[in-house]
Amino acid sequence: MRAIVLIAGFGAFACCLTFHVILWRVARPRSDVRALFWIFLGLPTMIALGIFGAAAVIPAVRWLDGLHILATLLLHWALSSAYIQSYPAVQARSPSLEIAFAVSRSAPRGLSREELLATVNTGLLVDERLEDLVANRLIRAEGDRYVLTPFSTRLIRLFLGLRFVLGLPNRGG
Repeated sequence: MRAIVLIAGFGAFACCLTFHVILWRVARPRSDVRALFWIFLGLPTMIALGIFGAAAVIPAVRWLDGLHILATLLLHWALSSAYIQSYPAVQARSPSLEIAFAVSRSAPRGLSREELLATVNTGLLVDERLEDLVANRLIRAEGDRYVLTPFSTRLIRLFLGLRFVLGLPNRGG
């Protein structure tokens, strides 16, 4: 494999990451997950297909090897998939981080359990997660209840299957 595969794969990921950061600062999309899939997987795949098609038709770019284009795309997909998978955990309010921040603000004295529970707004953490799930169309409100969308039902089955393969219990994180 040529070094160009590594350079192009990491470069494509860096371009997508840059575009993602700029877009979120200018006008954050309503559905983070869908936008991330388009930015990191959809657009680069279409560009790679365009390059592959151009290499087949245009004599000046026939030196581009289809195997190298595919290898570059696979590297980009791997990096992008890892990023998309970790994004929800990074952007969300983490209960563990909220607790750590509350304790650090009280340094060096520290907090009792009661003070900590009074400081950390657990309702806000749950409300934000509900808003994210609705915005990303993973759940929807039906009357006074939340229900899964068909996509999230399939997603849950996928993760339950993965947990089964790994020997993990169905419940828990």
